[in-house]
Amino acid sequence: MKNLKTLFTILVLSVTVIQPPSAEIQNWYIVLDKSLASDEAIQVAIDDLNKSGKTYGIQFIKTTNTKKKYTNSIVVGSPERNRYTKSLVEKKS
Repeated sequence: MKNLKTLFTILVLSVTVIQPPSAEIQNWYIVLDKSLASDEAIQVAIDDLNKSGKTYGIQFIKTTNTKKKYTNSIVVGSPERNRYTKSLVEKKS
């Protein structure tokens, strides 16, 4: 249930950043820890985002590379579960 609340939050936040259609495809990276990458609920949410994003020229790409910095990203998981989240929280502190 906790994952579903997180996914719902991601979907709501994602919809607010969608821009009008453009000729260039915009990539958004969904940064997950490896423990979350195989979660079926997350995959369903990413599939839904890609269906919706296609209309607006947005592609959502799932990645477990938590060492790379991404311009457009949606980070999934708490600092305890996702190293990328942890690094962002530590930088902000």
